[in-house]
Amino acid sequence: MNQARGGDEGSFMNNLNIAALVMSGNSALLAINAPMLKRTKLAGIRPGGAAAAATVAAQVPA
Repeated sequence: MNQARGGDEGSFMNNLNIAALVMSGNSALLAINAPMLKRTKLAGIRPGGAAAAATVAAQVPA
């Protein structure tokens, strides 16, 4: 009976397969983008995190 309606189950499975491929592609892009973003130098942000911020705060006169 599904063939009379155009095979709805097959198109549903194709949609799931396409969604799974898109999600895995998105995960791959995130995995590539994270190290690239970590290496990016941004103006106004110093490397070192909290230790560098504490050092700068200690140098500012009160």
